[in-house]
Amino acid sequence: MTINGPAPVILAMYFVAAIELEEERAEEDKGAPLDDDEKSALRSQTLQQLRGTVQADILKEVQAQNESIFQTDFAIRLLGDVQQWFNDNGVSRFYSLSISGYHIGEAGASPVQELAFTLSNGFTYVENFIARGMAIDDFAPSLSFFFRVSHEAEWLAYGAVCRKIWAIALRDVYGGGDRSQKFKFHTQTSGRALQAEEWDTLNPVRQSYHALLGLLANTNSLHVDAADEPMTTPGEKHVRQATMIPNGAGGGPGRIRAHRPARRRGLGHRTRLPAPLHCRKFHPL
Repeated sequence: MTINGPAPVILAMYFVAAIELEEERAEEDKGAPLDDDEKSALRSQTLQQLRGTVQADILKEVQAQNESIFQTDFAIRLLGDVQQWFNDNGVSRFYSLSISGYHIGEAGASPVQELAFTLSNGFTYVENFIARGMAIDDFAPSLSFFFRVSHEAEWLAYGAVCRKIWAIALRDVYGGGDRSQKFKFHTQTSGRALQAEEWDTLNPVRQSYHALLGLLANTNSLHVDAADEPMTTPGEKHVRQATMIPNGAGGGPGRIRAHRPARRRGLGHRTRLPAPLHCRKFHPL
């Protein structure tokens, strides 16, 4: 679910629809209406099984995309309300927040800046949720991240860089357990890197390269843009081609050892971010 202000409302509608659908199926199988205890048990079971992601990161909107209808502090409070509701109702397989660097990168940030801003935004949400009284291990596993990949050499190391910074910070600064230290992220090929000239030849090559970088970073999921997106809504041929690229790119994580300089530079950018988008400093190196 990619949305900002209306996300909690639409998420609630989605959950209600899922619960009602499961109740209809259960009553059809039973051949009789469910009693209150059965409905309550089915509701809990449904909420525990639902999977998905809410991409309602308001900080990246302030920094890059400017698609927001609420003030930043209120929007962050809504995100905290969603996570608190997840905690109270046993929703453990649904990502409450996708913290996005993609839009920051597409707006012109360098790879190091994109990673630094995104990680800093992630720590800002962590600080906010802790301030509300949530335990780190009750919400950190529900956070995920979203990056682009493009031509720059730094993308060879982004997965290792972010996973190491996040794991050390969650362990040493916030006292998070193993699940909280896991850094889960989605990758999308760069739309800004596509071009209108010779697009049918060059864009698939660029997409394949970007997809390979994502696979080498051991991304948890991958989105490949369509080659004709610079001009139009993707056509069937190029949508099919985009779905074929990651399947044919080979992959598997590679051990990239060039990540230390990028990690240090990323931390340097992060410690220069102004308050309140800057969390407490830490030095994992």
